[in-house]
Amino acid sequence: MTADEAIWQSAQNLLRSSPNLDKLWEAFDVIECRENDPAIIIENVNEGSEDNGWVYPVWEADYKVRQKPNGKMKDVGWITLAIQLTCEVGVEGDWQHGKRAKVLAGYAPFKSFDDAWKFDSEEPNSAGYCEECITDEYRWLHSDEASWFFAVPLDVLTSTGAVEAYIAKPMQRIVQGEDPNVVLREIRENLCLPPRP
Repeated sequence: MTADEAIWQSAQNLLRSSPNLDKLWEAFDVIECRENDPAIIIENVNEGSEDNGWVYPVWEADYKVRQKPNGKMKDVGWITLAIQLTCEVGVEGDWQHGKRAKVLAGYAPFKSFDDAWKFDSEEPNSAGYCEECITDEYRWLHSDEASWFFAVPLDVLTSTGAVEAYIAKPMQRIVQGEDPNVVLREIRENLCLPPRP
């Protein structure tokens, strides 16, 4: 295959996958919690985002997390859900999930949006490397020891129910204080487990 044929085929593949990526993007909103549970609110803050098609390698949706720990609702963090279609090739070593399209689900327990996860094609790269992060069995943990993310392969997210089961519900449970290891162990077979040192 020549270089121009490879580019053409890649563009055709992206065009064919766009409707499914649009459905996945819309399904992310199942993570939202509002009136149903007065103890926690998770709401989408991606207002006015332009639809430029699926040309970029990474698309992010950000959700503000608010809780009522002492009877008064307050901002406590940010959830970022990112579709990483491709990533940079890493030189750190092989990672079995490195060259898969995936959804990165991150949480940063800080009030400022500046502290939310910002994913791109470099982090994590195909070796699973993410600057200033270490890994445990299921997640990448930032050096601040509070922020973290996990990854789900795109091909298991075939319905809104799958997004709810493998991203929304686990994230909601962890943010509300459940043990991440217990929650993520339940969906282990549907995760891109991080590389271990």
